[in-house]
Amino acid sequence: MITYEQALKAINELASSLSASLSVETEKIKLLESVNRVLADDIKSEENIPYADNSAMDGFALNAEETLQATAEQPISFNVRSIIAAGDNVDSQNNGNLNHTCVEIMTGAILPAGYYDSVVKVEDIKREGDKIIISAPVFKASNVRPKGTDFSVDQDVLSKNTIIKDQHIMALAALGVAEVHVKKKIRVAMLSTGNEIVSFEQKHLTRSQVRNSSAPFLKVFLERNHCDVTLVGIQPDDPESFHQVMSGLLQSKYDLIITTGAVSMGKWDFITNTLPDLNMKTLFNKVAIRPGKPILLAHSTNCKTVLFGLPGNPISTAVGAQFFILPWIKKIMGYQTPEKWAQLVTDVTKPEGLECFFKAVINTETDLKVRALKAQASYMIHSFVESNCWVQLPTEGALAKAGSRVRVFDL
Repeated sequence: MITYEQALKAINELASSLSASLSVETEKIKLLESVNRVLADDIKSEENIPYADNSAMDGFALNAEETLQATAEQPISFNVRSIIAAGDNVDSQNNGNLNHTCVEIMTGAILPAGYYDSVVKVEDIKREGDKIIISAPVFKASNVRPKGTDFSVDQDVLSKNTIIKDQHIMALAALGVAEVHVKKKIRVAMLSTGNEIVSFEQKHLTRSQVRNSSAPFLKVFLERNHCDVTLVGIQPDDPESFHQVMSGLLQSKYDLIITTGAVSMGKWDFITNTLPDLNMKTLFNKVAIRPGKPILLAHSTNCKTVLFGLPGNPISTAVGAQFFILPWIKKIMGYQTPEKWAQLVTDVTKPEGLECFFKAVINTETDLKVRALKAQASYMIHSFVESNCWVQLPTEGALAKAGSRVRVFDL
């Protein structure tokens, strides 16, 4: 049995050996379909945003220097030459004598280049026919959005390996990016095992049957994390049948195969012994953790397919997905997420010598405080519903004390 740290090392080394070939598989997709995909290239701005100086207010564009002597006792007047709305062509606004003139301008309208360099708000002037009266100085560039102050030509916008979020869509749309180059999703086949397992859609059960809750969870979890998942179905506890199905999946050259069940020490836990006949090399098949100790990692010696064999209990499956499969995905796709730490609010008992991943609730309203829940058994789903994070407890000791700083993982 190996430690979790040793398991992560094996996962990362295997992913590194595969990522060079997998990472070149990319595709172009429409911007509106790109949320939560991983960028394959850096994106730089090809233009200035704003395109040109424009007004931040409804008001009047004028030359600030001509207002410097304005006071309430000695106001200065300006002739209003024209009006500019957002979207108007302003090329003809700089003709003739411009001294002590202004242009009425709307928010977002382009400032006539050259003479007019500032905008006075409409509420700060007095209007008298075709004139406005200024009673205080206007500072240069007041109420002006300068060209290129949001994005400028060649500015870095998004880096390769960024996960595209909603706010990124706004930026890329503003820059006219209609398509993005992203990494292809990881192709995953998911296979459940067990004579007792039936579809989650089955309404009525016999006393010996269990609905398959792990496969639906894995599908949505993995598809949220850059995978395209095929649910192969439920296989009986039969090595020959399993061998046949696995042979077909390996020939299909999936990037990843995930199984649930049949990896422990029981009579019907046959997966480990079946793998040599499938030309698959086992890297580990037991890790010093709870829950999920009988977890397996193997890879094909004939192709690039990786196999994670997860225990059958649903919470063990969830731990396998979060703490073993997800690190492999991150390494393959080339991105990282920041670590998050919190303080335990109560003592937590744990088995000595096992690194534990417990369902927990974190309070983010003030300081980060985390509370491990009571029902930690690997079959107990109700406490998973109550949780909003995982807490990772170290291998050493049989008690994690209140006040300890521990790592947490958002669900």
